[in-house]
Amino acid sequence: MTEPKSREETKKKHLSITSKSFESIDSKKFHFINELTRSVTAKSTLKETLKNIMHILDSMFKPEVQIIHLLDSSTQKLESYFSDDRKKTEAKKSLLPIDEEAVRNAIESGKAVVMMKNNTRFIDKSKAIHMEGKIPISTLFATLSSKRGPVGVIEFINKAGSGIFTEKDCLLIGSVKDIIAIVIENHLLYEKALELSIIDYVSGRYNMKHFKKLLTIERERADRTLKPFSLVFFDLDFFRKINNTHGHLVGSSVLSRIGALLKKYLRKTDISARFGGDEFVIILPQTNKAKGKYVAERLRKIISNTEFYGKNNLIINITASFGIATYPTHSTDPEVLIDLSDKAMYMAKKDGRNGVKIYPD
Repeated sequence: MTEPKSREETKKKHLSITSKSFESIDSKKFHFINELTRSVTAKSTLKETLKNIMHILDSMFKPEVQIIHLLDSSTQKLESYFSDDRKKTEAKKSLLPIDEEAVRNAIESGKAVVMMKNNTRFIDKSKAIHMEGKIPISTLFATLSSKRGPVGVIEFINKAGSGIFTEKDCLLIGSVKDIIAIVIENHLLYEKALELSIIDYVSGRYNMKHFKKLLTIERERADRTLKPFSLVFFDLDFFRKINNTHGHLVGSSVLSRIGALLKKYLRKTDISARFGGDEFVIILPQTNKAKGKYVAERLRKIISNTEFYGKNNLIINITASFGIATYPTHSTDPEVLIDLSDKAMYMAKKDGRNGVKIYPD
């Protein structure tokens, strides 16, 4: 008959197991940092960065589904990316509803927690979390935080094999989640800085420096595809009078509204920029002069039918004059195209304003 182990021996054995567990976590943490440093570069897009993070996490935790929820600090809105294919890890933007209550609770807790299937929150939400109707066995949430505040949440659903995430999984994700938060936040800050360097802050459209780079790229694409593109140049009629009557703050709000209209009514492939003052310029890819005139005429009507507001909410009616030049019909030189579309716009001015003119062939 073996004698029962003393309390001291039991304690030593427990400390030995705990020590080994932490050694294992430290080695996996080192592996994670090493893999992340190797795979994520400054030139990686957000999706590429998330894909690399998910790929490494998949090898460590083996979830059936993993979702990274990103929190916009200014709007507090969540944007979710998921991967449900362990053979080919991809960061796909989620168009399905998410369990927002659970995600926001995780953000508030700031911890890594495991929730089991007996939590009814997940039973009714199974379709919303990319499980194709299956009831999750266990779900692990880990908050991503930096010194600036919460960045988002990692969500793992069902561990491959057992299906159950353990306390050790919580400790392991807890050891790397802050590193993930820093990588993601740095990427988002870089994207924001890049955006500010190429966007006109008044109109929300591209500035001219970046627009000219995009115009050169579009010319090269047109040469490859042998497809034309049109340049639309327009400015607002009597805009100086608006500034003089209502002030520059109202003038800036008008320019901001014009930028919003361009964003709303142009195609995603179209490129618009503020040329300067109240002048704007647009690239219409794969568009000949006739179609270019149709687009310009549509924008002209939209602007003239939009109500703008001045002092004391006084309604201001605004019109615009448009000019069009097409590549390669009018020129193969981007700078010349800008000049010709500008001249066509002045032809519309001389013709009574609030009109559209194509530069003569």
